[in-house]
Amino acid sequence: MSIARQEFEKITDWTPETIQNCLNELLETTGQKPGILFSLVRIVTTWAPFSPQLNDTLALIGKEKTLQRIDNYLQK
Repeated sequence: MSIARQEFEKITDWTPETIQNCLNELLETTGQKPGILFSLVRIVTTWAPFSPQLNDTLALIGKEKTLQRIDNYLQK
């Protein structure tokens, strides 16, 4: 999760498209399957196992709140 946080922090234009590009890069970097990686990010940031498309959801939540929720998870 710390890798995802680092990569999300690098995004300067917090849009569904840039978030999706970042998520795709995370898949390549981590070697995880989308179902596992995206589910983990979704649960940490929304506290729900299901949501609309993850990139759209994160765009609506906003960068600051997304990073804050990941930080809260990492501190536990």
